[in-house]
Amino acid sequence: CPAAGARPLAYLRRTSNGSVTRLGEGLAGALSPDHRFALLIAEDHRHRRLVPVAGGKPTSLPESNLSYQWVKYLPDGLRLLALANQPNQGLRLYVQGL
Repeated sequence: CPAAGARPLAYLRRTSNGSVTRLGEGLAGALSPDHRFALLIAEDHRHRRLVPVAGGKPTSLPESNLSYQWVKYLPDGLRLLALANQPNQGLRLYVQGL
């Protein structure tokens, strides 16, 4: 088991001063263009959460039938580009609104 336990944990390290912020359980997906939110993918690869970097309550994104491999913000900050797949299907790229 890793030192943090059996579940993946995401952290944010600022290169400007070296400070580290624990974001929560999940796989780090992406940092919003304005650096205010981190998108985390749950260990099951099906659920996604927006976590405020400065602290606050995370927001779960609507569920879908997709299994996410990675998710990135598009430059507008309102949409996501996701590499994911539906059950028994191959990987595809999806554009999704927040």
